[in-house]
Amino acid sequence: MNVANQTLLDVNPNQVYNSAVTTLPEIKSAEFKVKSADKAVDVAWGGLSPRLSFSASYGTGYSGLSQRVIGTPSFLGYGPNGDFTSAGDTVLTPYFSSPATEKIPFADQYKNNVNKSFGFFLTVPIFNRFQTKTSIDRARIQMLNAELTVESTKLQVQKNIQQAYADASAGLKKYNATVKTVEAMQESFKYTQQKFDVGMINTNDYNDAKNKLIKAQSDLLQAKYEFVFKTKVLDFYQGKPLKL
Repeated sequence: MNVANQTLLDVNPNQVYNSAVTTLPEIKSAEFKVKSADKAVDVAWGGLSPRLSFSASYGTGYSGLSQRVIGTPSFLGYGPNGDFTSAGDTVLTPYFSSPATEKIPFADQYKNNVNKSFGFFLTVPIFNRFQTKTSIDRARIQMLNAELTVESTKLQVQKNIQQAYADASAGLKKYNATVKTVEAMQESFKYTQQKFDVGMINTNDYNDAKNKLIKAQSDLLQAKYEFVFKTKVLDFYQGKPLKL
């Protein structure tokens, strides 16, 4: 048994498939989608539980027009305001100077304009029962779809491996048959050479035999590389490095 034959028979389609399901990225991706869909179902179920949330805020502000009074207004005296008493006397009103002001600095406004708030919020899902149930059903359907995708992907990989193995087996048979053909053609050409050397056949017959041998050798080379290529497909499914 030659080396190529032994290499092919070292594994069977089931062994190749078992290696493929642990290494192929498309299967890993499909399996992770199942896990993600399962978590989505748990999240959907969480919609039936009361929800307690907390929020808080902290803010401040600044205005360039904000001012404050500094100092004390001065008393300027009394003066008529245009009104009179019932006896006809003039009503007097005290007058003060305008107070001095200044723009409130940014740091002071930052401290004085602080706004703080916090709160707890309890949400009880009483009236959204059907909406939550719909979300749960939808999440379950997505998980089932993800599981079906995994199975479908595995079946397709298994089918591809079986086809690749069949192709490699056919390639091996073709290669071994071509080896026997070349051996027979070489033996035949040896006798043709001897006959040509003693003048028993003409040049045309000799060249025809030689061309048949060359074609058989070419077919053997082609069969060899076809077989090698088909075995590399099996190596790919087993996660082996693709090298000659």
